Amino acid sequence: MILSQELDAIARDFCSGRSIAQDELLDIGQTMVLLAKLAKNQESELAVHRLAEAGKAGRVVVDQLATEQFSRLSTDADSKIIRPDFRGRT
Repeated sequence: MILSQELDAIARDFCSGRSIAQDELLDIGQTMVLLAKLAKNQESELAVHRLAEAGKAGRVVVDQLATEQFSRLSTDADSKIIRPDFRGRT
């Protein structure tokens, strides 16, 4: 079932100018319920896909920032000498 084709067919039925029987309206209503579920599922799938893509882009940025920070730490560590100070402790 392709959502756009089904909606197009229903729209053509309503815009054709012919009269629609009561039982046909019931069928169209049930089809619309199914199409709404299909649309919701497709929207959810698209949202998951977009989140996955955003996660990939976010990981790249985090990796770049982490690499910058670690490279700064390694250059700073060479220039600093840390000496413990135990004076005054008994």
